Order: sequence, then structure tokens, then C-alpha cells
Amino acid sequence: MKYCPNCGNKVENNQSFCNKCGEKLVNVDRKINHNKYYNSQLKNKNSRNEHRNRSNSKLWMIIISIVVFIIIVLALSVGGYYLYKNVVLGNGTINIFQKDNRANQDQQQSVINVLSDEFSENFMNEDNTGGYEGFNIGMSKDDIKEKFGEPNDIVYMGIGEVEKYHNIGIYYGIDGTVSSVYVLPEGVSVSEFKQFHGDPTVETENQLVYDDNPDNGFTILINIANGEIQSIENRYQVDEDSLNNMR
Repeated sequence: MKYCPNCGNKVENNQSFCNKCGEKLVNVDRKINHNKYYNSQLKNKNSRNEHRNRSNSKLWMIIISIVVFIIIVLALSVGGYYLYKNVVLGNGTINIFQKDNRANQDQQQSVINVLSDEFSENFMNEDNTGGYEGFNIGMSKDDIKEKFGEPNDIVYMGIGEVEKYHNIGIYYGIDGTVSSVYVLPEGVSVSEFKQFHGDPTVETENQLVYDDNPDNGFTILINIANGEIQSIENRYQVDEDSLNNMR
């Protein structure tokens, strides 16, 4: 049993014409087969297009992922370079290693014990005419501030205004560079100092002078006031005539 393609009327398989509308039925099977073939081809084409679209989507996802990865790598590289240049090297900013170093130096400076074997060996009996604890003669004020920051205090001595960094005192000469470096102990009496380091070469009302070796190239000058040590300086050696005039 088959149907008329024109009106849908049931017709016999061997009929050549529809008995209802008169449609010729000779090519019905051919048309049906053609339609089936066409539909099959269309379905295959749609399937191929769908597969191609999925492949294209995957390709675009891969491309986008690669681009995002490259952007992240570039961002990390630029950020790392900026961090290295501006923080590690310290171009225009404070070097983090300088901060740590400065903190360590501050800690060391704050605990200078003038009544210790270390101070006796490294300061009282060693040439420090060029500076002490990183504060060196000839450094500019900018050099000092870059390395140690701002002073903790300012004290006034006979020589003038001295910037204080814990137990270190800095005096700048007329050229703006460090000309004198002092150790500034706190609460150390003259008697305690003499008991530990021995009697000075010369003692006056305002000074103690340690210089028992005329050939070591340095002299220790100590300013005193009210029975306490005010400042200690390791300076170029005073000649013998000047020492005798101090007595």
C-alpha cells in the first residue's frame, strides 16, 4: 500500500494514477527514494558542520589559553623586573637589604659597651682615625642618611653641633663632610672607665688622653664633664710636645 504524493489518498502498488485526484503515480517511488537520499545527505552535511564547529571552538579555546598564558608571563616578567630594579637595587626607593642592614647596624650601635674587652681591643688599642662602625671620615651628610637614616638626637659639644646615632656622634666640617666621629657613652663614670682601661697618659679637669705608644699613629681623646665620660675620639696621633703641654 502506498499514498498519492499529491493528495495523500491510499492507492494500490500497481496503480499508475490516483483514483481521487488523477496524479500520475509512476515516479512516486523514485521521488520517495530521492527525498530519502536528499534527507540523508542533508543530515550528513549538518553532522559535518557540527563537527567542524566543535573543532573550531576547541581551536579558539587553545589559542585564547595560549594568549592568556603569554600575557601572564609578560606581566610576571615586567613585575619581577620592576621589583628587582626598584626594591632590590634601590633605584629611587629604599633597598630592602639596606633596611635590614640599617636595622642591624642600629642594633649594633645602640649596644656599644665602652667597658668591654671588645671595645678596648677594637677601639682603644686600634687605629680608627678613618671612622668607626661604618661612619667614616669624608662621608657626606647624604651618604650618612642614606646608610643610617636620620639622627636620633643632636648634642652640643665644644666643637659644635654633633648629630647622634645612638652611641655614635658625627660632626660635619665646613665642607659638609664628616670630619670627626665620636663614641658617646651614657652613664659611664670617669672612675669606672679608668678602672677598666687603666690610668690615662694625661688627665686634666676636662680630658683624659690615652697615648702610651708614640708610634701607633693615633691618640684617644676623651672629654669629661661632671665626673662622667661625654665623648671618646680616636684621632690622629698628638705629637709629644702637645702631650707635654696638656700635662
